[in-house]
Amino acid sequence: ALIVDRLSVVLAGFLLVAALSVVLMSAANRERDMSGFVSLVLLAAVGMTVLGGAGNLMVLFVSLEVFSLGLYALIAFQRNRVESREGAFKYFLLGSMASGFLLYGFALIYGATGAISFADIAAYAATGDIAPLYHAGFALALVGFAFKLALVPFHMWAPDAYEAAPTPVTAFMAVGTKGAALVAFVRFVWAVVPPAADLAGKYMAPLAVLAVLSMLLGSLATLFQTNLKRLLAYSGITHAGYLLMPVIALQADGMRLSMYYLFGYMFM
Repeated sequence: ALIVDRLSVVLAGFLLVAALSVVLMSAANRERDMSGFVSLVLLAAVGMTVLGGAGNLMVLFVSLEVFSLGLYALIAFQRNRVESREGAFKYFLLGSMASGFLLYGFALIYGATGAISFADIAAYAATGDIAPLYHAGFALALVGFAFKLALVPFHMWAPDAYEAAPTPVTAFMAVGTKGAALVAFVRFVWAVVPPAADLAGKYMAPLAVLAVLSMLLGSLATLFQTNLKRLLAYSGITHAGYLLMPVIALQADGMRLSMYYLFGYMFM
């Protein structure tokens, strides 16, 4: 159910550094009791860490919802700002819809394979005898993951949520959400995509389109931004496209390069 390998350990270190940075950035506000804020940051960090090591569909979905719930509350943490509540509510509504797509996709994959473990699903995909239900499940799950990674055209939540959140939370969302969702998506893709070259190419084609759209539209949209947080949101959309490129190549070195990229992006 939980995979502990080099990738999950590196991701855990990455997320702990990101969470510590958020806590340190928030510590300057000494006149307020920040214990609730810190507990929500830690809740989101735990969900992200477990998500990066998820070994089956059930653990993946539950950990995804745990960190999402933490972020919904963190975005609305500034009580005196109407924009914060509005941004959190938009993120909650769209996030719930994306979770529905993801869960429905998982249900179809389970219906086709009779398994929730990534290892068992990979064994089914290796047979090459793929049911239509399985293809539909992958397509629906792809929509859910595209939302969490803020890939175009599933990015509409990001600018409003980034702008509404407190600045440390915006920074945490920009790197933490990307890292955890990317690792979970890679584990999912490695298990679900059939190894046969012709089938793998068909599965990766939509990902290539999403990556190109995210890099292109994300970069163009930044030219017209006057708000720094919205600029960061569109930057995150563009970088999600960059991060997706090693995944599309299905290379063993892909995640090592992506994590190296993420560490640089986090400190920047």
